Amino acid sequence: MRFPAEWYPKARSVKRKIIMHVGPTNSGKTYNALRALAAARSGVYAGPLRLLAHEVWERLNNGSISIMPISLLPEKTPSKRPVVAGHVTSSQGRNSASSTRRQGLVSCTIEMLPVHTFYDVAVIDEIQMLGDPERGLSWTHALLSVCASEVHLCGEATVVDLVRRIASETGDELVVNEYQRLTPLVVSPSLDGDLSLVTKGDCVVSFSRSKIFDLKQSIERKTGLKCAVAYGRLPPEVRSEQAQYFNDPESGFDVMVASDAVGMGLNLKIKRVIFSNMSKWNGKEIQALSVSQTKQIAGRAGRFGLHSTSTVGEVTTLMADELPRLRKAMNSVNPPISKAILLIDLDRLQVLYNTLPPGTGITGLYDVLDQLALPGTNYSPHGFFNFTAAAQFIDREVRGASFQECMKIMNSPTAWSEPAIAEVTSVFIQTYLRDISVDLSRILTQNGSMDALRTSQSLEKKDAMKLDATSLVSDDHSSGVVKSEKSKQERYQLLSVLELMHKTLGLYLWFSYRLPLGFSQQSLAFELKEEVERSIDYLLNTVISAKKRDRLDSEVAHLERSTAPKGFTWEQGAIAKSKAAHSIF
Repeated sequence: MRFPAEWYPKARSVKRKIIMHVGPTNSGKTYNALRALAAARSGVYAGPLRLLAHEVWERLNNGSISIMPISLLPEKTPSKRPVVAGHVTSSQGRNSASSTRRQGLVSCTIEMLPVHTFYDVAVIDEIQMLGDPERGLSWTHALLSVCASEVHLCGEATVVDLVRRIASETGDELVVNEYQRLTPLVVSPSLDGDLSLVTKGDCVVSFSRSKIFDLKQSIERKTGLKCAVAYGRLPPEVRSEQAQYFNDPESGFDVMVASDAVGMGLNLKIKRVIFSNMSKWNGKEIQALSVSQTKQIAGRAGRFGLHSTSTVGEVTTLMADELPRLRKAMNSVNPPISKAILLIDLDRLQVLYNTLPPGTGITGLYDVLDQLALPGTNYSPHGFFNFTAAAQFIDREVRGASFQECMKIMNSPTAWSEPAIAEVTSVFIQTYLRDISVDLSRILTQNGSMDALRTSQSLEKKDAMKLDATSLVSDDHSSGVVKSEKSKQERYQLLSVLELMHKTLGLYLWFSYRLPLGFSQQSLAFELKEEVERSIDYLLNTVISAKKRDRLDSEVAHLERSTAPKGFTWEQGAIAKSKAAHSIF
């Protein structure tokens, strides 16, 4: 482990030029890297989120990224922009990372970066993540293994010295381009707990799914503004749609209420970021936001080129007592990243495993690595610790699987800290080991997911039947139908079940690329995934609009009583409803 660069002889055979684009959020660093990618004959973008990979894919396809001048490109790169090959994602991309299509451009998550394909240009986004204890090993692996003439790295300046040392190991040329923020970013006065001060263009950030819905309803009640939402459990496609609602001035959505999902990707027309709190649950305890996390989220305010006029980005807190913490973070310098997280490659790991006494187990394997690993000075083996839950699961529940199959389970995108997702993985693997073929339909039926999907689709049909030409909000496909508290709670519950179902389908698709004989119902998984996304989008719109419709019903009832106690005609009722709707919407 002292010389991990030697694990990738194919990449070492390429004379690579590493170009770093470093600077704060909204400095144009990623855009400039993508300009080189847009002009390449073949290339790949690898980023931290499926949503971001999808956004880059769309921008490349619709031509919104200008091509870098020929004088700045390799001589063999043509000026004509190629057709994009396809969209690759970590768990549900239709084109797997091992695709045989070698021409054109690919956009994927960092975990799905194809390392055996040669590219003219590779772009690795958020390169500072190579020091992240949870996912850093994927960035380290990508940096050491990607085969490309030009490797563009985008991220914070905190990682420059580390990349410089790694480049000296790999023998690559290194160029560092530094960027400054394109628009000013200032800390503004706190809202002091008053949500009525939220204005159009604001993004209120919370780190709790339930709190996001509470904030949305409170903001709509106190301001009359309509809110879009984005949080991690939403499918990327739905999050992208909510972002489009917020960005479209004609959509009627004025405010974004979101989790830290807005910190990476999602080009939003945010004028002011408002932190509802300055700490979050990290899976074990409540922890204060780091300087890097704070700046990453705050930097989304005042995005250059997304506003019609020159914009000054603002950032503040909802509660006054947290404003000093925000000011301190914004005035602090991000600490340098000194080591990259390293994961030993699979072949060497199996050699070590075969050397250990029978019955050692996967947990024992990683205990040995913890005790004996001696990585080089630029690397840290702390990534091993993140496999504890997965290793315990394998030793406890997996019998008869090969070492290769165990490692695929280890590397699956399972959120082991979420019992429901861990249970899904358990069912998949137990079924695979027992029956070889994993029947997706049967599993989804047994755990109630299919019933939830059909119930949601049935609700949508019933709601559509209730709408008529007199609906005051006929432009909203969910208007006027969620009135009882029981109905609202039912939709909240369905939303939670379908969010889990979407993750289940994503996990199935991930296994379908790696264990295709056992997880063979890929087409069905894609079809169900699209149905679930449509239902989640529908439920999201019905649930989050219920409070506003309640107010409308209340106002209508009041006007009916006060305006026409006797002989209240249909036409008078319509006028009363119009007055109520005008005051609320």
